[in-house]
Amino acid sequence: MKPPSQKRVAASILIGLGLFWILVCNAANESIHQHFAWLAESFWRGRLDIIPERLSAGIIDAALTAGRFYWPLGPLPAILMMPLVPFLGGDAQPIAQIMFSAAIAWLAFVLARRTGFSRDDAVWLGFLFCFGSAAIGAVSMNGPWYVGETVAMLCLLPALIEQRSRNRPAVIGLFAGLALMSRVTAGLGAIFFGLVELLRPGSWRNKAVRIARLAAPVAAAALLLGLYNYLRFGDPRTTGYDVNLLAPWSPEAVDRAKFGLFSAAYFSRNLFYYFLALPESYRGLPLVSPYGVSFFLLSPAFLLSVRARRRYPEFVAAAAASALVLAVLLFYFTTGFWQFGPRYLLDILPYWYLLLLLGIGPRPLSRRFKALIAASAGLNAFLFIVFTAHYVLHAF
Repeated sequence: MKPPSQKRVAASILIGLGLFWILVCNAANESIHQHFAWLAESFWRGRLDIIPERLSAGIIDAALTAGRFYWPLGPLPAILMMPLVPFLGGDAQPIAQIMFSAAIAWLAFVLARRTGFSRDDAVWLGFLFCFGSAAIGAVSMNGPWYVGETVAMLCLLPALIEQRSRNRPAVIGLFAGLALMSRVTAGLGAIFFGLVELLRPGSWRNKAVRIARLAAPVAAAALLLGLYNYLRFGDPRTTGYDVNLLAPWSPEAVDRAKFGLFSAAYFSRNLFYYFLALPESYRGLPLVSPYGVSFFLLSPAFLLSVRARRRYPEFVAAAAASALVLAVLLFYFTTGFWQFGPRYLLDILPYWYLLLLLGIGPRPLSRRFKALIAASAGLNAFLFIVFTAHYVLHAF
């Protein structure tokens, strides 16, 4: 029997490490905020609000309207948890998050395979997506804020896989619409798929037909989301973020009361925490701020995405989608407090991942690049452990 190659052994070790990390970190960081599981329970009972008794442990971020508490985030994660709730109750959310995170690693692997990488190299790249990038904070924690991000990525990655394989516009649009029902900004980034269709060679008639087929599921998802908002707040445009409950003394509450949900006053702060912030020294250890830390510190390999600039449709489309999403995020009243890394940027991380794959492949990964993946994941793991020890376990 032929012994496994060194590449196969290394890939197996990465898979084991990744699964071990997801399981252990989600167990250690189990949140008292189980809003999506509570919302799934409400859906089973035919109601759209969260039962007040459930909120005794976590009222923050719930939107209070007409005496009822609603969860502002999109409903898709709760819908996906509905089959688990009758059996697991409130434990459905952490279990579901483990499943979502493992699925994201697998989908990142599949996308790398569809882009031409070998099986072993695709394992390295899937590991990079989850642990050598800003995604590590989301896949390692199971509060509802991180669940929303993982489900959005769980929808965008299959859309990209479909585009790289059978390329059926209606299927791509379906996944893009589902992303919208998890996070609105993730749905906005779906213009990527329409622009790729528009910029590729072909007749204008064929382009128009394909874009219409792609847009139809997204429009249907937007209508369903509008109906969901109307039934809760009486306005299809209202998600509840303008009235959700914040600690009165928090900077977010003060800023929102003073400047509103969106303002140019937030631009410089958000730009800093998304792209420039570095860990602070606390008792000799590097401590990441819960407001965020530079995307490029956590995701250095993604700087190589610029190599894909020769791939005209994908590069231009990803740049446009990123610009649109950033135009919203940079003027928003918060960067997403209580997080490890800039989690809002995960709404566009799948597009940057595709550019990275196109920029470095499909040739075999070099030892230098694998070393970069290992070093990046190791640094992120260390920073996350320090973050968890201080903010979650209160060890120092």
